[in-house]
Amino acid sequence: MGSAATYGIGWSIKQVLIREISALSGIARAVDTEGTVVEVRTGLQRTGITPRVGQTWLVDRDLGAWTFTALVATPAGPDPLHGRVVLTAGVAVVATTAVTAASNIYVMSQADGGTPGWLRISARVPGASFTVRSSSTTDLSTVAWRIHEPL
Repeated sequence: MGSAATYGIGWSIKQVLIREISALSGIARAVDTEGTVVEVRTGLQRTGITPRVGQTWLVDRDLGAWTFTALVATPAGPDPLHGRVVLTAGVAVVATTAVTAASNIYVMSQADGGTPGWLRISARVPGASFTVRSSSTTDLSTVAWRIHEPL
């Protein structure tokens, strides 16, 4: 895979995945194809499409700040940043392209099943999945999860 950015005279362009949007600050935090966090101004864009979490965009910086230029893809199906999973024998693998090596992953039991235990993230494969593990091998709980990227 090539570089996340293409450079020209006085401009650059990147493909990013939007991770979170702050309406208060007018900033979207996104991750480029190399895993770098990019802050994109939501008030400056060259399209009438409203950016949303989970979408893939091309952004450019010819105005000094990163701005949205073109929508590349909108995720199909469940949100890649949060969801629910049911533990089997105290373990569940969550498939999501949103996880990175630096992701903060929060988990909390929503409905106890079997013998509930303490929850933790025991493994992760950036861009593919992470594993939720309970301290109880008989835990059958429904667990909510959410991914947040550090700033």
